[in-house]
Amino acid sequence: MSATTQEDLHNRVERLETSLQKCRARIASLRGDLATAESHAVGLEKKLVEARRAALQLRINELRPVVDESERLEAALVALDKHSLTKKKRSSRSRSRERGNHAGGKRSQLALAIIQEKPGITIPEIARDMGIKSNYLYRAVPALADAGHIVKDETTKGWSPKQ
Repeated sequence: MSATTQEDLHNRVERLETSLQKCRARIASLRGDLATAESHAVGLEKKLVEARRAALQLRINELRPVVDESERLEAALVALDKHSLTKKKRSSRSRSRERGNHAGGKRSQLALAIIQEKPGITIPEIARDMGIKSNYLYRAVPALADAGHIVKDETTKGWSPKQ
């Protein structure tokens, strides 16, 4: 081999070794960049999970009063169902004869359910809850007491279920 060819080969090997060192340095740099990027991605993922969790908790807190009200309403329905009387259809003639009996009507049963749900409630409060005027209840509620379903607290003037 000639000296020029050997020298060219030697120079070429040196250039290749220099390029290889540069490539190794770049790979090391990229590995560091990758580790940094992975660490950053993990941090972002944690923040995203925390933000989603906070959003869900906020929505749960917004809906809790609605759920609580729904549960109270369902309990009121159950109370109404427990205390409603099933009646056979009667002629208008028999109804007119029973008009004086206020302990068995639908409104009386609704008033009874409200009294059972809210012991100590007064007649005006019952009327407000039922959405009616109280004059009917001044006849019906004492009839419920006469039938043995409720008692009146003379100090507070409120009505409670009979124990």
